[in-house]
Amino acid sequence: MFTLSGFADEISSDLKEQLDVLERLGIGYLELRGVWDTNVLDLSDAQVREIKAAFAARHMRVSAIGSPIGKIKITDPFEPHLEAFKRAVMLAEYFGTPYIRLFSFFVPEGQAEAYRDEVMRRMEAFLEAAVSHPVTLLHENERHIYG
Repeated sequence: MFTLSGFADEISSDLKEQLDVLERLGIGYLELRGVWDTNVLDLSDAQVREIKAAFAARHMRVSAIGSPIGKIKITDPFEPHLEAFKRAVMLAEYFGTPYIRLFSFFVPEGQAEAYRDEVMRRMEAFLEAAVSHPVTLLHENERHIYG
């Protein structure tokens, strides 16, 4: 048994169109990454409530928060990013999903070892922020991302 899910923002930026297509395809889950040309972490509280109501009306569930967490340069300021991560945790709880997708920072080509300690420090900060919440962090690797 498995759960079929996908990124609906690749269908359209419009919420109704996203849900129409998923419903037509028989897909009951989506990895929430963006709506209305807005990243999930940048949605207003009112938009988040509207999305949740639309999902409930269609019996749609969120499989994961498709966050851009960790998708910044390792040399970029971390504190604002940690605050964004805390929003991702709150959204995961609000939408009833245990999963948050994240990345492990862009490091300069050929310099991964030089940045290992900083990557680990930042990942540890994410873990500390998440430990008292019912979430699981899912690492996605990508070109130039540490690891």
